[in-house]
Amino acid sequence: MTIVNTEIDHPKKISGLVKEHFPDFYRQEGPVFLDFVKTYYDWMEDRTDRRNKLINPTRETVNVVYGNTVIVGNGTSFDNVFSNGDMIALSRSNTDYEIFTIDTVTNSTYLTLANTKLPEFASTNATFGNVHSNTNPGYYVRRTQETMDVDKTADEFVVYFKEQFLKNIQFSTITDTRTMIKNSLDLYRSKGTPRAVDLLFKVAFGVPAEVYYPSTDLFRTSEADWTIPTYLELSLSPINRSFVNKQITGLTSQATAFCDEIVRREINGRLIDVAYISAIQGEWQTGEKVVDSLGSLSKEEAPTVIGSLNNIVIVNGGTGFTIGSTYDVTSNTGHSATIRVANIETIATGTINVALVDGGYGYTNNSVVYISDNIIKLENITVNAGSQDYFQEFEFINQETANISYSAGTGEWIIGDDVFTYYANGDVDGTGAIISLAAVNSSFGEMTIKTISGNMENTSIYGTGNTVNATVDTYTNTAAFAQILGEYANVALQVFGVSGTFTNNEIITGSSQGSALMGLFTNTSGSNSTILAQNSTFAFLTGDTLTGQDSGATATIAAVDVEVGVVNTNGSFQSTANNLVTSNNRVVNGELTFISSGAGFSLGFSNSLLYTEFVNVCTTNLVVNTTHYMPIALNASQYDLPGDPACNLTSNTIENSLEFSNVEIGKIQTLTGINPGSAYDRIPIVKIVEPFTYAYHRLDTKYLDIANATAGFTVGEIVTQADQGFRGLVEVANTTQLQVQRLRFEDANDAVVTTNSTTTLVGANSGAIANVTLVQSQTGDDEIGNDTEFTLETVSSAGVVTSVDVKNSGFGFRDGQQITIANTTLTGIANVTTYGTGAGFYRSKDGFLSDVKILQDGEFWQTHSYEVRASVALDKYATMLKEVVHVAGTQYFGNLVLTSTTAFGLNAIANTVSGTNTVSSVAAIAANSTQDRFGDFIVDYVGNNVTSGR
Repeated sequence: MTIVNTEIDHPKKISGLVKEHFPDFYRQEGPVFLDFVKTYYDWMEDRTDRRNKLINPTRETVNVVYGNTVIVGNGTSFDNVFSNGDMIALSRSNTDYEIFTIDTVTNSTYLTLANTKLPEFASTNATFGNVHSNTNPGYYVRRTQETMDVDKTADEFVVYFKEQFLKNIQFSTITDTRTMIKNSLDLYRSKGTPRAVDLLFKVAFGVPAEVYYPSTDLFRTSEADWTIPTYLELSLSPINRSFVNKQITGLTSQATAFCDEIVRREINGRLIDVAYISAIQGEWQTGEKVVDSLGSLSKEEAPTVIGSLNNIVIVNGGTGFTIGSTYDVTSNTGHSATIRVANIETIATGTINVALVDGGYGYTNNSVVYISDNIIKLENITVNAGSQDYFQEFEFINQETANISYSAGTGEWIIGDDVFTYYANGDVDGTGAIISLAAVNSSFGEMTIKTISGNMENTSIYGTGNTVNATVDTYTNTAAFAQILGEYANVALQVFGVSGTFTNNEIITGSSQGSALMGLFTNTSGSNSTILAQNSTFAFLTGDTLTGQDSGATATIAAVDVEVGVVNTNGSFQSTANNLVTSNNRVVNGELTFISSGAGFSLGFSNSLLYTEFVNVCTTNLVVNTTHYMPIALNASQYDLPGDPACNLTSNTIENSLEFSNVEIGKIQTLTGINPGSAYDRIPIVKIVEPFTYAYHRLDTKYLDIANATAGFTVGEIVTQADQGFRGLVEVANTTQLQVQRLRFEDANDAVVTTNSTTTLVGANSGAIANVTLVQSQTGDDEIGNDTEFTLETVSSAGVVTSVDVKNSGFGFRDGQQITIANTTLTGIANVTTYGTGAGFYRSKDGFLSDVKILQDGEFWQTHSYEVRASVALDKYATMLKEVVHVAGTQYFGNLVLTSTTAFGLNAIANTVSGTNTVSSVAAIAANSTQDRFGDFIVDYVGNNVTSGR
């Protein structure tokens, strides 16, 4: 733009030169005329204060008092129109008014005029208006060049520039109009872009605006970016950060990769550096040194590749898995790994399903889980009269056998023959029987014998009547022993002489002892049959008459067969014919005819016990080792017992010599860590035992006779007696009797007969209250500390895992260590090599229907729409937007976004339209911690320090 010196070319005032342009005689004859002309030119070149005709109040009155400074209005709005120092025009009529200066505005109806000029009329209905300065005709004539310059033109002419260059734009009062007019070309050149809309709003409203294109969030198939991160786990080193954005090389393998990022991670209390890499070339090796491509590191200071989990060798394939299932993997050093089941197989039969029926009571978190090593079948059981059970729990049974290599034999040995050994004086030393034989000839061979009584180890062995004998070359003791964990519920009674027909589920009794529930009746041949007796009370005796309580049928017991579960087996039991097994005290014996198979079944239980209490119990384990407690003679000088090591036969009591402790007990809630095992052909026997409480042999069930019940008690609810401290779980309930499981250990807290209102029995759920009239126990019930109940069954082992794929290598794993696969019985060994891979992820939600990606609707969600986001409502700018910057063929929408408004001054506008600056500054906030691409916590470097997290 050309700059014109208007002061020289076009003087702004010429009134001072008027008189000089008249002839001299005017100065002499007509000085008044010359003054008139000069005054006229003065007026033409100046501004005049005039009433603003745009303000013409109606229905408002002003009380004007002649010569008074106070103006009072009625229905006026003085404080909205005027400010202190403004000028007011008070009118007698539309054409007759006077102008005054305002001193103060008190409120909408009261103002005070300056004393320099006061009203010269009085009126009670004067109108009013504000005053503006109006230019006279000659004012701008003398300023033509100035008026044509937008920088210098008068404010009233700016509107014409605006209409010429920025037509249809409504300016805000805070907008620098002149600057925008000069830079209007920027606005039009950017038409059709978000910049044009932003400039328009800054021009018109003084606020920024953003443009959002819905097409950026339209759903498009296969548009998501799938990424699988790859990384090297490196030994900790402060120089690892220097690898970022560089190519790194393995010194041994010469493999290369580009290092995108270094993240320091905390793995089980240990820090490692993780280098995320791309563009991998070659095969990296575990244990090799890593240097950068610039060769700035020596071998000594270079970090080492630790290696990552890449494969798992399956040790136990578990059961019930499906191909494609994923599981989390941990070890004692590593975590965050994930595997996918790749292959499975099916094992025909023999895995165990188990469920907890009743968690019993009296258990600690350290209670012992017993699972039978084998189920063995003993036939032709003999027991002493009066025996309640065939075997006692944890009673030892023995199978005393030996292998004998013999020579110098005389005569023929036969399987089943009795054999004897003798003392030197001719008395019998031991008695046995041959259960297997491998004779080379009549003189040499081997035999396996069972010991019936005495000692069979000798230099010579003899047959019955000493008709056969041989020299013993070698004697190998092959005896086995184990503890009885429990009996199967069914006892097989071999009977003969059956009269009548037994009925299933009737009570059957023996003539001497024995009572049971009649189970399956199998007629084997003629009158010889097998009866399965369930839940027997007292042992049945061979030779007794068996009678059915309901049917009246009878039979004679020929033999009793029992299957038992054994634990703590030492040696190998043999199931050859006539192989005798005896109890430790030789009260019970039988022939072992079957040994079950199967292994691997195991389980645990949750440490979260129910209905807990603390009790004081004896915690002394008398069987500690071979030198303490048990082996010490009663006449020793001291027994070394834990409560009083110096006690002996004559000092202190047994109670004070043992050790007692307060332990927390409760009811087992859930089973954990179940491994179904494999190849079981018999269901194992399972017990959970707490030695500290089971040793007291306190029955866990109470039978309560009740009266005066206010309501019915419900099965499964807790009942209590407040004063007594009794607590129990209702197992069976009717109007007159309850069967209750004890949930208190001490006998002092046992249920008692009601004696007052505070020892009544109260139901926690039903609210029932009753008097207890009788408290009973029943022999044969389970005992506290050994009263858990389970359901077990053998099932096919489908879904046994044979191999897995590592989908996420995690961090911190070590080669060869055992890994744990979350909440499964699957176990394996870690194979750690070179670099790891993370779980793949999509960098964005593109390609997925979500809260971000939307289906096209042909209106807002389409490729030809846009949304203006600003702190101005759409109806305020819709017309202006459409006429100024809107592009034909597109559809606009408005979104009101309330934000703080920033005023745009001259410099801000100039910088904005020229593209040199943003209008408002945003403070950058740098975080000291962040998340890596796994979404897990990481440790970042801050200066030379390291911030730590979880």
